[in-house]
Amino acid sequence: MAFLKATAKGVVPFFFTDKRQGIRERRYDEIDHALNLLQEKKTIKEGLRKYINGNKIDHGALQLAERYDGVSVIFSTRRWYQNHFDIPLILPSLV
Repeated sequence: MAFLKATAKGVVPFFFTDKRQGIRERRYDEIDHALNLLQEKKTIKEGLRKYINGNKIDHGALQLAERYDGVSVIFSTRRWYQNHFDIPLILPSLV
């Protein structure tokens, strides 16, 4: 994998949402449904396979997926986000 060093200056705002619990609950519901489908010898969504090991939940993979739930990061060369989002907490970091 090659990396390119850039000299562009900008900001990296971090956006946090309080919808983390809802994201997790939907993921758990989909995994539970997938486990039921597997017991019935039916196919499941390809993206859910990484959370299932055999007929059980892979808790390590699940924790890794939950790590950044509700967090978004965007690089920008200008502060456009201040006019487009009604978010009370924005933590920009200079690059």
